[in-house]
Amino acid sequence: MIHEDCSYCAEGALLDAFGIKICELPMSKVILFKEQSHPGRMIVACKKHVDDITDLTLEER
Repeated sequence: MIHEDCSYCAEGALLDAFGIKICELPMSKVILFKEQSHPGRMIVACKKHVDDITDLTLEER
């Protein structure tokens, strides 16, 4: 399910404002932050919208 107010789910302009999608993996997306005060800063975001990693099943983690 896509949450339109979540930049990781909706992508487009919301994501472009702060990041660059590098690739998609089976369960996640890799996003490089444009602001690089910490070189190499990126996030691996789950494709399934969750508020916390503990919301995922053991198999999904």
